[in-house]
Amino acid sequence: MRHFNAATDSLATEALEGQAGRLVLSSERKAELTMINRIPEVLYTPNNSAIAKEETSSSSTAGTRSVP
Repeated sequence: MRHFNAATDSLATEALEGQAGRLVLSSERKAELTMINRIPEVLYTPNNSAIAKEETSSSSTAGTRSVP
């Protein structure tokens, strides 16, 4: 699976369309690019409650296993 930095991809697309580099001065555009760049962090942040549930269920089932 290929991962792209969305902010860089957006800037590169704009630069290619204009055939020149871009300097972002707008604070709104900077905020938008920062948010786009954080999307992978938000999507892949581990859920601590899910991890805690997994640890609890695996420790409770470990005690009920029978050894052959």
